[in-house]
Amino acid sequence: MAKPVTHKNFRPSIIANGLQEPFLEDFFGFIRIGGGRRPILKASVPCQRCTLTTIDPETGTIRTDGEPLKTLYRLKRQVGDTKISKLVGKSAILGAHFGCFEGTGSVIQVGQPIYAALL
Repeated sequence: MAKPVTHKNFRPSIIANGLQEPFLEDFFGFIRIGGGRRPILKASVPCQRCTLTTIDPETGTIRTDGEPLKTLYRLKRQVGDTKISKLVGKSAILGAHFGCFEGTGSVIQVGQPIYAALL
């Protein structure tokens, strides 16, 4: 991209650093954040990205080059399993949606490790 984007373009709730492969979150079935009796989150669907990602979060201006969606469309890949891939079709994908499976009301903190069970 001529002008890079930051994580702010994607409005994440949780960011996982240090993954060994790009887009590994596509294959997370469950994640636990922190140790002990911390919450367990269950993956629901990949995050289909919309044109809101093309708005610069610092200035509020819309990018005329269509990025980052343009690049995400080029990076189209198999997501999770075949049923999920059919569900998202040709959408631009980055990240995943998770719901609380266990531990409602638990507190997570920046810097806690994330443990994942892969599909």
